[in-house]
Amino acid sequence: MKKNLIIFILLLLGFVYLLISISRPELYLNDMSMSVKNPVSLDLMHIHIDTGVAENSKKDIFSINLIPIYLLLLVSFALIFVKRK
Repeated sequence: MKKNLIIFILLLLGFVYLLISISRPELYLNDMSMSVKNPVSLDLMHIHIDTGVAENSKKDIFSINLIPIYLLLLVSFALIFVKRK
């Protein structure tokens, strides 16, 4: 049981780290020694990526739905803590 709890906590921490990493407002590019605006934005239900194909247009934003990820976390949490008979 403790092993499963540790695995779940590490999975959750990895997910939180990923979300923090992609939601920064600016990114520092080491090779070019400059900061640029992050094309990735994040809200609770979606990850939005500005592709830059069309200037000042909402049509060039690619969105990734986060609900499947939340459902997978919920199912894994339930499988860890619910004992099977």
